[in-house]
Amino acid sequence: MTSGIAIYGGTFDPVHIGHLRSAIDVRALLGVSELRMVPSYTPPHREQPGASALARLEMLNLATRDLSGIVVDDREIQRSGVSYSIDTLKEARLAHPEAPLFFVMGQDAFALIHTWHEWRSLTDFVHLVILERPGAERPQPTNPVLEWLQGKEIHQVVELGGRTCGQVLKVKLAQLDVSATDIRRRCHNGQAIDFLVPATVQDYIAAHELYQ
Repeated sequence: MTSGIAIYGGTFDPVHIGHLRSAIDVRALLGVSELRMVPSYTPPHREQPGASALARLEMLNLATRDLSGIVVDDREIQRSGVSYSIDTLKEARLAHPEAPLFFVMGQDAFALIHTWHEWRSLTDFVHLVILERPGAERPQPTNPVLEWLQGKEIHQVVELGGRTCGQVLKVKLAQLDVSATDIRRRCHNGQAIDFLVPATVQDYIAAHELYQ
């Protein structure tokens, strides 16, 4: 393991086994000492979460409490307001000026990165790690993104060469076919969500009657 840190953001509404499996696999792939799961307060690019920020944070804490090297970072919830990733990454770089930092996102999110706040500056602070599903069609980025990618894109961790930021690493990762949207739908319809979320999260959802 290196002293690097991976940052995995999302609404986690709710956190499910697909999120957790990806977190474990990405940490192992990158060889970092820590992967931080960062729940957003108010996501700028999607519908508002069905559960409150504090409920989503508590479910994430329950889900990760026994996972080695996977920690919950509540900075976006503490900051409140719209959760812009660039603000989180600037804070992380300030706190760890010499460490390799990695920001993890899915390929669908990356296809829309040109709509993100200060998107061109992301690699000034971190490496981007794009998770591609094996066999899935790759969304094509826009021309401004293609131009921006020149000289940044790599396909092997070893190509990082010890750099702390600046690269865009695309990796094919087998991801479980589980979605938070489907879990919320199941809860709304009174259907079982066994084995889609950790048992502790399932109990929390039931106890607080979330997504009803």
